Amino acid sequence: MRPRPAPPGSSGAKPPQKTVAWPLIVLALIVGAAILIKVTGIVRISGVTAKGIEEAREEAFRPHLGEYLSRDGLTDASAEGKPYIAGRLVAIDVPKQKVAHDVLTWLPGEIRAESHAEVGTVVWVDCHEQQGASYEIEGQPDKKLAGLVSACTVTIIDRGARKIVGRTTILGEQSEVTKLTQQQVESDGAIVSERPLGKVVDHLKALPRR
Repeated sequence: MRPRPAPPGSSGAKPPQKTVAWPLIVLALIVGAAILIKVTGIVRISGVTAKGIEEAREEAFRPHLGEYLSRDGLTDASAEGKPYIAGRLVAIDVPKQKVAHDVLTWLPGEIRAESHAEVGTVVWVDCHEQQGASYEIEGQPDKKLAGLVSACTVTIIDRGARKIVGRTTILGEQSEVTKLTQQQVESDGAIVSERPLGKVVDHLKALPRR
């Protein structure tokens, strides 16, 4: 009996079987899992560490707040107009009498103190509100709403010399809007600009160091 001819386009040989690169798949899974663990760990740490750092700073600086806020023996040389940073600094929120984390956190490590022993400069940050431009009210041409501008007075103290070496008041940006609707007046009450903490940080970063 003659052998049956192979179908057209076929050589009669069995098609090669695809080999699965299992080592590469396993390696890819391991790498992917490592990346996932690292990323989720970073997310977890970023949320937890920020709070943990603030708590650690509070513990480090709280016992010394009396010294940082004391005016005893201070001489005022701020009129000389030559502020500077001696060593590393701690920023204190004067009205709240606590560490000003919203300033300290954004300072570079080379000028930010993390312990009392590192403190060469104490910075008082006293944020308050002061009178700003007035706003017109739609439909009430005879009435105006006074705007308030957030301002932060920054006082720089050389801790070792017990000397105030700088003092300046930094103003927040007032809104460019000059006319308010009645709804805005009722919902907002007072118009207050944001605290200029970013400007405070920039001011401290720009000071010469000793």
